[in-house]
Amino acid sequence: MEFSIHHYDEIDSTMNVVRDYLVNNPTKSHGYIVQSDLQTGGRGRYGRQWISPIGNLYFSLCVTPNVNLTKASELSFVICLAIGEALQEILPKKTKMLYKWPNDILIDDLKVCGILLEANTNLKNELQGIIIGIGLNCLDFPESGTLVPATSLIDRGVSAANADKQKMLDRILQKISFFYEYWLKNGFQHIRELWLERAKGLNEPIKIRLEQKELTGIFRDLDTQGALIVETENETIKVTAGDVYFKST
Repeated sequence: MEFSIHHYDEIDSTMNVVRDYLVNNPTKSHGYIVQSDLQTGGRGRYGRQWISPIGNLYFSLCVTPNVNLTKASELSFVICLAIGEALQEILPKKTKMLYKWPNDILIDDLKVCGILLEANTNLKNELQGIIIGIGLNCLDFPESGTLVPATSLIDRGVSAANADKQKMLDRILQKISFFYEYWLKNGFQHIRELWLERAKGLNEPIKIRLEQKELTGIFRDLDTQGALIVETENETIKVTAGDVYFKST
C-alpha cells in the first residue's frame, strides 16, 4: 500500500480532516494520512474526548477496500494486529501485551493505544471508504479520566529512541500495509486466530455496557466477522458494539 502523509503541528481532529478529503476526493483517498502533533478535538469511540498531548502519535488513515460495511468492520482487528506486531518488536521481552475488544491495545493491562473506525457511505449507502484513527501513547498518558487506566511506551520501559513517534509511524505503516494486503487476499480467519491469541479476558467473566442495558457473562470467542460471543446464564449471544469491562477495570 502506498501512503500520502500530511503533517500538521495542530488541528482539531485528524479524523475530521481525512473525512473531508474523502468526501471531496473519493477516488484518490486510499492511503491518505493526516498526522498531527497536537489535537484540540481528538475523539474516541462514541465521541468521547481523546486527550492528545504533544509527544504521542496521532494519525488517521483512509482506505477504500471493495467490500461491504459488515466486512469492513474486520479492519479493526487487522489494524490492531499491525500495531501489536510493531509494538512487540520494541517492548521489553517479558512485557504482557493484550488486545481488548474491539479496538484497544493494553500493555500490562494498561491502555497504550486506541483505534477508531468510521465508515463513510454515499447516498446509496454504498461504502466509499473507511477512516481509521490511531492514538498511541509514546511519551505521555492521561493519569485520570479514562475508562481504562493508561500507560505509555516510555512508561513501560521502551527506550526514547524506539518510542519516537515518527519511528513508530514508520513501523506501524509497514505492518498495516502487510496485514491489510493479507486480509484482502486471504480473508479474516487467520487474522481472527492471531487476535484471539492475545485477547484480554478470553474465557473469563466480563461485563458489557450496551446503549440501553448491561450484560454479564463469559467471553468465549469471536465470530467469523469479529463479533464478541458471550455466554450468559441463559444463552449465548453475539455483541457487535459495546464497552467491555473486566474484574480489574
